[in-house]
Amino acid sequence: MRFSYFALVTTLICIVALPAFSVGINSCYTETSQSVTNGRLITRKNKYFYPNCPEPGSAGSMCICADKEIEYFCDCNSGWYATNARPATATCKCNACPANSTCSSYTNFSCNRGYYKSGGGCARCPKDSNTGTYGTTSGSGSTSISYCYIPANGSYSNTYGNFTYTSNCFY
Repeated sequence: MRFSYFALVTTLICIVALPAFSVGINSCYTETSQSVTNGRLITRKNKYFYPNCPEPGSAGSMCICADKEIEYFCDCNSGWYATNARPATATCKCNACPANSTCSSYTNFSCNRGYYKSGGGCARCPKDSNTGTYGTTSGSGSTSISYCYIPANGSYSNTYGNFTYTSNCFY
């Protein structure tokens, strides 16, 4: 015995009645990118739909689609960073990651432990005049010399004798 199956495809068209002055908004966007030196510029055009429509491209939707806003994102290659990850205009500049730092493609650079941000680079924490050792920081990302310190409980000596810092000694 042989059976035949038939698929019945139906398209549902929904009609939504809205009050005269009601505005419904569903968001979506289109995204494009273009190459820039050591990265790419991403352009995202946000859209809105009126009246309150189902997802774009749905069967039976009678929607008006218009640009709402345009956003730009600067995405730099590994070892590079953007000074402005979300520029206001279609411009994108990727900068080389400075020495003694870590870079993320969307953000500025972060100085490594023992270094702090100084201008466009990372400076090493200064030497302590009592111990002759370089200061450190509690982790990466220090933005000024005030994050540098000589750690507590280290044993040191100089011409005056032996000593220990009892707490972190900040600059």
